[in-house]
Amino acid sequence: MKEQPKVMYDSAEAAQQVTVTGWRSRNGHFCGDNEHLARWDGCTHLLCDCGAEMDRGYTLCRSCRDKQRLERYEAMPFQEWDRTTPLTLHDDDEYFWDEDSVWDYCELNGIKPEGLRLVICEPNYAWEIEADDYYGDDLPEDQPLNDVYPDLAEAIEKVNEMIRKKERPLSWGGGKYRTTLQITSSSNAA
Repeated sequence: MKEQPKVMYDSAEAAQQVTVTGWRSRNGHFCGDNEHLARWDGCTHLLCDCGAEMDRGYTLCRSCRDKQRLERYEAMPFQEWDRTTPLTLHDDDEYFWDEDSVWDYCELNGIKPEGLRLVICEPNYAWEIEADDYYGDDLPEDQPLNDVYPDLAEAIEKVNEMIRKKERPLSWGGGKYRTTLQITSSSNAA
């Protein structure tokens, strides 16, 4: 093996000053020859495909995003509401547990129920516990929980039996059906 020559810290051989060209963003970040990255880092707004301005971080302007959300909502199949399953607003985290809560929301926000994009919720149930996966890092190699701790494996199986019954949801989330609030004679008037 060839021995490296000795080069001292203050020697001209240790370092040389060079001039580097590239793109620097408005924020002072050097991006080499990546003009796009420098412009992205330095901008606050971009143009949407429709020509409108949009905040950096979005791929569409507000108008195009609203249009796209409406198109997704209208593409959902329609189903009559059973008046017991919770409802939510499409692409939102506002939930309604009964018809009165929808009316209250409309009154509070000065809108009519026909203007709401209502979606029938679907239940979110607990998942079954895969004991060998859950404890996999702690179990001896090639030994399932049932071999190592049979009583715990049996208890987890009883919990899984309860979970399989799906008697009670953990929560509700937006489902795949859009709906409307049918105004009945006993309903409030907006």
